Amino acid sequence: MITVLSAGPFATVQDLGRRDYFAQGVSISGAMDRTALQAGNLMVGNAPGAAGIETTGAPLRLRFEGPRAFSLTGADAEITLDDVTLPMWWAGHAEPGQVLSVMPSRGGMWTYVCLGGGIACEPVMNSRSTDLKIGIGGPFSGKAIPVHSVLDLGADDAHLASCILACGGFGIAPPKRARSTDGSALLRVMVAREYSYFMPEHRAAFWLEPWQVQRDSNRMGYKLAGPELHTEAPLSLPSYPLVPGTVQVPPAGQPMVQLAEANTCGGYPKIGVIIAPDLPALVQTPPGGTVRMHQVSRAGAAQARQDRNRFFDRVRAATGFIATVVA
Repeated sequence: MITVLSAGPFATVQDLGRRDYFAQGVSISGAMDRTALQAGNLMVGNAPGAAGIETTGAPLRLRFEGPRAFSLTGADAEITLDDVTLPMWWAGHAEPGQVLSVMPSRGGMWTYVCLGGGIACEPVMNSRSTDLKIGIGGPFSGKAIPVHSVLDLGADDAHLASCILACGGFGIAPPKRARSTDGSALLRVMVAREYSYFMPEHRAAFWLEPWQVQRDSNRMGYKLAGPELHTEAPLSLPSYPLVPGTVQVPPAGQPMVQLAEANTCGGYPKIGVIIAPDLPALVQTPPGGTVRMHQVSRAGAAQARQDRNRFFDRVRAATGFIATVVA
């Protein structure tokens, strides 16, 4: 187990969420940067969807009460194990009494700590994810991780943990993310059903102009500021199912992207859907940062998924190498 010495209001236990309860009005929840969580789990021998810790905005300090492998992925942050600085996208090993400190990110948003065996708590609707919006899941009944709390851990891969200890830890190269010439994250987007109803010049602006992430963005969704987008005539739409990445446009004309804790349905016109492999690039963009949209076909979206799966294959290969070569 580990003891939480300090944690901010957005430090939560997350896995890949709950997908089978839309009909009951329950959102997916789960990690904001799913790629980072899955990679971190693979690095310590867990299943990709094991529960880990997601943190942002405040220091997180964890004391290990027993020996355990751990990994650090997601947004770049200053990390120390006792007084030793660690890099990001790194798997290491801690001994009893050692303290892992994760400072707020220096340029991104969400940082992940995965622990060998994963965080053990009773699943709610087949997930250990914490849904802060409706107050369910995780070890603390839908609440952030309290200071001085204790997190129980599952059974870890003892052989891999010993290999990580023997080699002093190992790192992987993070996934590559495209950027435009002005430094904005480049997000691939498939057009949505109401795309053709928007004014032609507004459709063009959606692709041509940068979009700034607003400060009132959160786990429910990211609000974007830029040129106003309006349909050629008012639309009356029935509510439709929402998935993470859906770009809705409310009457004010500023887009909002639905994310982990979004409502399960909505009625605003949607101009596009950001493909799942590019959502990490969006959610890791801090308030004030900018993103740009790039139209992609179904074939392009399928290729992006294959590229992401190949990244996971490389993580598995690196972990397998450590487990078989290091003795």
